[in-house]
Amino acid sequence: MSGSKSPHALHRDVCLCLLVALGLALALLDAPSAWAYPALIGRANIDGSNPDYSFIPADAPWLAADDEHLYWANFDPSAHTFDAGSSIGRANLDGTGVDPTFIDQPRGSVYGLAVNAAHIYWVRFTQGDAAIARANLNGTGVDPTFITDIGGIVAGGLAVDSSHIFWGHNFWIGRANLDGSGVDPEFISEYNRFFDINGGVAVRGGHVYWSNEASQGEKTWIGRANVNGTGIDPTFIDPEFGSGAAIKLAADSRHLYWESYRGITRANLDGSGAEMLVPGGGPSMAVNSSHIYWGRAAAQPAFIVHKPERHRRRGTATLPVDVLAGPGELVLTGKGLRTVTRTIEFRSARELLRVKPKGRKRHRLRRRGHVRVTAELTLTLTGGDPRTQTKSFRLVER
Repeated sequence: MSGSKSPHALHRDVCLCLLVALGLALALLDAPSAWAYPALIGRANIDGSNPDYSFIPADAPWLAADDEHLYWANFDPSAHTFDAGSSIGRANLDGTGVDPTFIDQPRGSVYGLAVNAAHIYWVRFTQGDAAIARANLNGTGVDPTFITDIGGIVAGGLAVDSSHIFWGHNFWIGRANLDGSGVDPEFISEYNRFFDINGGVAVRGGHVYWSNEASQGEKTWIGRANVNGTGIDPTFIDPEFGSGAAIKLAADSRHLYWESYRGITRANLDGSGAEMLVPGGGPSMAVNSSHIYWGRAAAQPAFIVHKPERHRRRGTATLPVDVLAGPGELVLTGKGLRTVTRTIEFRSARELLRVKPKGRKRHRLRRRGHVRVTAELTLTLTGGDPRTQTKSFRLVER
């Protein structure tokens, strides 16, 4: 039909609209909140032990690490206008020497970040376009258009091995030589069975791995192929803890790591032995030979309290609370109310808290048939300060 758009053009339009909408939403969420938690980079030993959920203060949607430094893409809501500018931060592995503007990018957003023995690579978004940028490890020699023909405006995950750069975009996995030659934006076209914007890409042990979704908002899988593009398996791992999200990936010589709403999980490179390592870790992630690093985005708010469900026969109520950050501890207290304490293991959870009166509140409820109470809810994340909300409502007993 005359004037109709190709599926790829329609996809680009839809993705651009989604990114603009995301920018507007993030700008709204940027408003101060008494219940917000700051964004932090966390760290744990490579086996998940000794987690530190407040290792470095930074909002880092993408991370990369080698055995000398940790790198991250700084998040700025204004950067979602694409030409507002952003930066790449760097710190020593012990958390010292923090430089949030180690590499300043005057134009564009940073999506995807990777590092090898010689260079830092990142995906640079500008208005209506994307490229892979490169710099020396000391931050010099910045080339913002190192690879320009990456296949579209939507790209996210980025990974490097000893010979190639891999990236995820639109419906494909792209590949190029480390010197920027041999660019193939559609290196793995089987990826086009799925929809993915900002999922992860990792490469290790002769294989490239990627996260994908059967369709937006549905089942997430981890795919795998040989680094030469053969042996494609788009459903290599069913990430038990990651359904419904475009998960980030990382890999070392023995394991593949991924993040989900519940935390950081790992499996052997052959897909076996999946285990949860760091509850509440994510959503960005990187590994080196000794540690796992993750970014915890600012929660706005940290939890949401919903309308109570009253139990009139018992004179109690159930208070639903959506916890948007974790791990930590959620406590319900209040004058004349029994204390309820819940351990929050994951960063996305629905808790149902029982509100039960005691003492004078209980006697007044029995005498009058109703009583007004105020529940005070306090969430304390591991490594964070307590945040409190209150909810006032009436208990009824009939």
